[in-house]
Amino acid sequence: MDIDQYKERVIRKVDEISKDLFEVSDYIYNHPEYCFEEYLATKKIIGYLENSGFKVQKGLGGLDTAFVATYDTGKPGNHIGLFGEYDAVKGMGHACGHNIMAATALGAGIAVKSVIDEIGGKVSVFGTPAEEGGGGKIIMLENNVFDGIDAAMILHPASDTVVNDISYSRTDIEVNFYGKTAHAATFPEEGISALNAVIQLFNMVNGMGLEVLEKGKIIGIISKGGEDPIYVPDHTQAKFTIRSFKMKYKEELVERFLEICKAVAKATKTTFKYKYIGLPYEDIRNNEKLEDLLAKNLILLGETICPRERELGIGCTDMGNVTHEIPGLQSYIQIAEGTRGHTPEFLEAAGDDRGRNALLKGAKAMGMTTIDLLASKDNMREVKEAFQKMKQRF
Repeated sequence: MDIDQYKERVIRKVDEISKDLFEVSDYIYNHPEYCFEEYLATKKIIGYLENSGFKVQKGLGGLDTAFVATYDTGKPGNHIGLFGEYDAVKGMGHACGHNIMAATALGAGIAVKSVIDEIGGKVSVFGTPAEEGGGGKIIMLENNVFDGIDAAMILHPASDTVVNDISYSRTDIEVNFYGKTAHAATFPEEGISALNAVIQLFNMVNGMGLEVLEKGKIIGIISKGGEDPIYVPDHTQAKFTIRSFKMKYKEELVERFLEICKAVAKATKTTFKYKYIGLPYEDIRNNEKLEDLLAKNLILLGETICPRERELGIGCTDMGNVTHEIPGLQSYIQIAEGTRGHTPEFLEAAGDDRGRNALLKGAKAMGMTTIDLLASKDNMREVKEAFQKMKQRF
């Protein structure tokens, strides 16, 4: 049997289990859970995977809501990882469509399992929690959860169908300046203003705007400016997000920013301390060969591939960290034209027939691309070659 025949069987299998996939997506949609608390979602997904003959490991990387479900043919071959997300956006439910992403990976995994015994290799469905700020994949990566997989894929609903991606490399920092309080109206000379320090910091950062421009961004707020205007503030706090499309330049910006903070503290005779907020999300580095394979399959399913435009939105994803270490991609399947993520309009689409249609096409495309990797040594070789070229380039 050739690759195209296997793909046809994958398509039929996704259609066959479509009601189950809709049930999973709708259940997650109607029970939104947040950052590392996705207990209902994981239980629902794992139940279907176990009933379909997958071997499930729970609590990966010390995370209660992370799991992997693997089907191993016992025959030589590649090991492909299909990633699903299922955390909601705080205060907005599934306005990012992660309910669809979870069911898409589930459907692709079950469909591939229906033919993989004839091909060889392994397929794993990874449940990855807390993409919306918690960095679940980063923690899993640091705990070697993804060791041994040859390629990783995740498919995200969006306003257009797009195979390539861009995202920010991001580091968030909290800075604190400490001075000495005094009565500001009567004895101001006895104080050391921590507010002066944080204001000078913002002035210097703002002055870098033209120099940095499109290469990177340093964006901040004053989260604590003092308690009462009659007293010289002895403690102020600010929070910054530092971003660039290239990890190396972001790291340079972080180093430069901290040097500025130290210089401000010295000039204002304050004490400076800082800490990182959360985990750093790195820029996505989609594998070009995987993009090519996925695009061809999406076109076969009737999708129109659009270029990756800023209008789609540019944020951060912990899938970026994965693509630094493993050949992988994050791509997009259209859910509703002209509808941006994290909006009420996108939330509505994620819960109706538009979301279900994207789910089925996404599961089929992801499953078909997995067949391309399992059944062709040449495809997998080219994926690995593209990954090495990316590593050399960066």
